[in-house]
Order: sequence, then C-alpha cells, then structure tokens
Amino acid sequence: MPGFWTALIVGLHAIPGEDATLEGWYALFHLDKLLHAAFFACWGLSVWIALGKSGMVRGSFLWVVGLGVVFGVGLESAQDALFTGRRMDAYDVVADGIGVAVGWIVFQWMYHGCFGMEPISFRHRS
Repeated sequence: MPGFWTALIVGLHAIPGEDATLEGWYALFHLDKLLHAAFFACWGLSVWIALGKSGMVRGSFLWVVGLGVVFGVGLESAQDALFTGRRMDAYDVVADGIGVAVGWIVFQWMYHGCFGMEPISFRHRS
C-alpha cells in the first residue's frame, strides 16, 4: 500500500501548473496544504502499517517522518525544476511533515489506543 500512495502523490505533483490553479475558495482556505497533509498522512499510515506487519515499527517515528520530509522536498524540487507553471513551496513540505506525523497518531490509535480512545479491533466478533 505505501507504493500506491507514493505513486499517487508523485502523479499529483506532476500535474501542470495551468491545471492546478489556486483560485477562489480553494486558495482562501489553503486547501492545498490540507491536501498535502492528508495525502502524506495516508502515506505515513501505510508505511507504519507495513512496518507493523513486518515487526519493524519500533523506533521508526523519526526516520519515517524524515523520509516523508525528504520525499516532500524532492517532489517540491522536481516541481520547481521539471514541471511547467509549478514552483517549490516550503509550506507544502511543512504540511507533508505534519501529515506524516498525523499518520503516526492514527497508527497509534488503530493499534494501541491513544487520547483515551480504545484501539480498533480487527478481529471478527462472533
């Protein structure tokens, strides 16, 4: 599943600038940053689920967030250099990092419970 989110995020970053205008309500509410955070939260969550299934999730927070930020910087740099009408935006990278951290919070809730909420039970109830 991390491969799906990686491909989707790369594909969305490759949309030409003329097709990804920031006008009207979209720009007013900075939905671009919200979308960055949401997609990177899904990416981060899928990475942690994969790590959890492989038993390698312990101690992974910093390197997965770091990888997400490096991924975001690479994509923003590529946008600036390769795609017409697109430019690098440092705030997009900040939103990417925040999104990955949100993915960690969701992962923690799903598997361990947090903020006083019970974890999700994936077992079939009979």
